[in-house]
Amino acid sequence: MEQLGRYVADREHYFERPDFPLKIRYDLELGSEQGNHPVHVHEFTELAIVSAGSCLHQTDYGIHPLRAGDVFLVYPEQHHGFRDAKDLLMLNFIFNPQKLPLPYLDFGGHELAARLNKSIKNCTPEDALPFLHLDENRLAAIVAIAMRMREEEKERAPAFYFQTFAWFMQILVLLARSDCQVEARPARFLALPQILEQLEKNYRQPPDLALLARRSGMSQRNFFRRFREATGDTPYHYLKLIRLRHAADFLRHTDWTVEEIACRTGFGSGSALGVEFKRWYHRTPMDFRQSCGL
Repeated sequence: MEQLGRYVADREHYFERPDFPLKIRYDLELGSEQGNHPVHVHEFTELAIVSAGSCLHQTDYGIHPLRAGDVFLVYPEQHHGFRDAKDLLMLNFIFNPQKLPLPYLDFGGHELAARLNKSIKNCTPEDALPFLHLDENRLAAIVAIAMRMREEEKERAPAFYFQTFAWFMQILVLLARSDCQVEARPARFLALPQILEQLEKNYRQPPDLALLARRSGMSQRNFFRRFREATGDTPYHYLKLIRLRHAADFLRHTDWTVEEIACRTGFGSGSALGVEFKRWYHRTPMDFRQSCGL
């Protein structure tokens, strides 16, 4: 499934049984020869454990380094991908926490319980970071369970689903009993020039300014303030001017109708483009085209 140039990892592709929304991907080697894995979005929750190597993790909140032993969660509707991967191997536990019959999580205030109960709607930039870093012994124990789960999946013996769920619970217990905190690592947030580049590149799409604010590492209020300080304009008006500039170029260099140009520049309709175009250029789109000798 494709979405704005990024693919969607949907439930039907991963879960073989709707009534058992749990899937394990073992020692997944990510990336091509360039060490990249494209940005995508999930329809499920993913518990990821880096079992070897390192990479940069790109999310809606910025770019963060990952290394062996790191544990993090990816939530439904959260965009993420990997880049600059080096010998990267991962364990990915894919599940739907609303439909998976998780028992009472008596984790004693452990960060894992808080993370499992979150959704993309109440995420913060910190939630994109690893919340645990496992030592070698604990990581080896979890990898060993994952390898047993892989063999179980191949054999499909009676009570396969029950055994898979039991081992997943055992992994959650091992994580809940780990107290290895992740040391502070600087995140690489998008700078304003990169934000402007994204607005220029994606001007046809409806603006997701909340997403751009998260990617810049700021609250939406601070993002608007910093944007105005740097450009003298609001993000919405800045984007409108980009669209009008492209509309003028299309009027000069193509024979497209005003309606078609409006659709190609994000205005949606010829009338909407006409109102904004006349406000800025003091003439209608057709008058502007005629003045260019077309």
